[in-house]
Amino acid sequence: MSSLRDAENAWSECLKIIQKEISYKNFEVWFRPIKAISIENGILKLEVPTTSFCEWIEDNYLSIIKKAVTFVIDKKCKLQYSIRTTNIKERYTENKIDKENNSSENFVINSNCIINNRLKDLVINPNYNFETFIEGNCNRTVKAAAQAISCSLGQTSFNPFIVYGSVGIGKTHIAQAIGNYIKENFKNKKVAFISSHLFANQYVTSIRENFVQDFSNKFLDVDLLIVDDIQFLSGKEKTQEAFFHIFNYLHQNGKQLVMTSDTAPGEMKGLQERLLSRFKWGLTAFLKSPDIETKKKIALHKLETKKKKFAPEIINYISSLSTLSIRELEGIVNSVIFQSEINNIPINLYLVKEITSRIFSSPEVIECIKETSLDNILNSVANYYNISTEEIFSSKSKKSNIARKIIMHISKNITKNTLKIIGDFLGGKHHSTVLYSINSVEKLLLKDGSFKSDYESILKVIN
Repeated sequence: MSSLRDAENAWSECLKIIQKEISYKNFEVWFRPIKAISIENGILKLEVPTTSFCEWIEDNYLSIIKKAVTFVIDKKCKLQYSIRTTNIKERYTENKIDKENNSSENFVINSNCIINNRLKDLVINPNYNFETFIEGNCNRTVKAAAQAISCSLGQTSFNPFIVYGSVGIGKTHIAQAIGNYIKENFKNKKVAFISSHLFANQYVTSIRENFVQDFSNKFLDVDLLIVDDIQFLSGKEKTQEAFFHIFNYLHQNGKQLVMTSDTAPGEMKGLQERLLSRFKWGLTAFLKSPDIETKKKIALHKLETKKKKFAPEIINYISSLSTLSIRELEGIVNSVIFQSEINNIPINLYLVKEITSRIFSSPEVIECIKETSLDNILNSVANYYNISTEEIFSSKSKKSNIARKIIMHISKNITKNTLKIIGDFLGGKHHSTVLYSINSVEKLLLKDGSFKSDYESILKVIN
């Protein structure tokens, strides 16, 4: 049985979950325009404004949509998108859960939204701007160069501007921030953003369907061309030839070129030498992996946009994972909040460690997320205060008393142990004594800066 009301109700429930996962601005831009059409035979049909809109939400919000649809409707649910248009034939793209191995994790998206014209619209993420690009020692120079380019488009010596570095550290963000700045402050300027993979695909299609000139004109008519992952032009000789002529024309006419890459131009393989030499004309900037302090800033910014707070020990723990990229860090924050709200459980360090253990498999991360033992906590606190473990168990000194309370508080937050187990471990303390100590530590953390500093230092050692 199918009805518009059933579809609207189901999608409305999905939106409630999605809204908690992303910023208000992005929700209004990317999800408010979507309308439910029908739900029938396990297929939910949604109407979206354009093909590029459809591709954007799948590329950037697929995991969030997956969670919402699975939770509200069914893990077997399929999605179909209808492109909202009056002058172009309506097309659909189907998304489905692959039932192979009976695993709901095999969520496969066939996101080849059919292009209704020969050249796809290019979309820049409105959230990728200089304000949301969190500055730190690892990226300050790159951000400054990008801002200089934005203020004097095509007039600096930073042309082309190539940003390179590892995956998930903000290369696309800083490149698109330039585009968003130009669109916001120079309305008469034309901006184009495209991945090298899409550039190659469209070029091949233009040859096959005989509209090469239209393809070239699309890029020759811009003031700023941003190409993501330029290294993927490797080995594509004909596509490189086309890009070479576009590059020359734009550069000679004072237009700005911005590119991102996983590697420096000198290390790119399979690219024509004349193209590589032109890449070296301007500024090549290395974007470093984020340091711990920058990760903390990013995590706090992410939480602020979601109107959420994490305890300091959780922020410290997430930031201490040295293998973590910015993209993965944001994914952990999203996952923790989602799991907490869906399952109605508190956010603590144990939950965070459980989630990171499921997401990552590298030995370094696994070592970092192993369950912390009560003995480890006891020894770490004793070493920090330069007292013996025997003193912590028996002494009534102020230092020993503080040490015991800290052990109780940390043990409750980062282990599975009950109040009774923690009390028994510390010499048979009653569970009410443990609870009282935990509450007193909470109060000290709020009002005593020196105590808070000691507490965070101990946590760093334990983590």
